[in-house]
Amino acid sequence: MRAHCQRRSIARSASTRAPSGLSEAILLSLAFSAKESFYKAVFAVVQRFIEFRAIEIDELDVARGRIGFTLTETLCDAWPCGKRWHAAFELIERQHVLTGVLW
Repeated sequence: MRAHCQRRSIARSASTRAPSGLSEAILLSLAFSAKESFYKAVFAVVQRFIEFRAIEIDELDVARGRIGFTLTETLCDAWPCGKRWHAAFELIERQHVLTGVLW
């Protein structure tokens, strides 16, 4: 059983601060792609399937191409609940999303 930690209130309000000019479809694609990039990057260490709710997006900086998130559960010793990380992203013609996670 995975232990869940308390979620931060900033994550719940992040959607109300979403930048104008980006469609809901692009925002959803960005969230999905960033989470998938993270899961694929850490799989070698975690060695298990990670639920989509295991990270919560709490930062979006379109100008810098950065999306921040916090772990909502402990994945392993290296990735404890509450740890913050970020993904880089690029919008291609404001219609496509490219994301990446390095660690």
